[in-house]
Amino acid sequence: MNFWLIKNETNRELVKLWFKYLIGGTELAYRTIYERFSQCVQFVRYLEDKSLLDVTSDDISDYRIFKPMKSDQNNHFIHMLEGLYRYLIVK
Repeated sequence: MNFWLIKNETNRELVKLWFKYLIGGTELAYRTIYERFSQCVQFVRYLEDKSLLDVTSDDISDYRIFKPMKSDQNNHFIHMLEGLYRYLIVK
């Protein structure tokens, strides 16, 4: 996992925290974690300098238009974002 692909330092640290939790605090398979990582990095790179804490539903809709996904991919993406933001809310 290469977090340096995320240029925004704040977002990089937030994503790192979440993935440390996923690796050490869950029983998810590495493949599942890596798939979430790949989706997360693509989304965060799309945001560029915008903080994950400032993302709106419009940003997510714009990303889904920018990167069209099949129904199952879209569901995985939404589930990944939900997990990320649940973790960030708790932290």
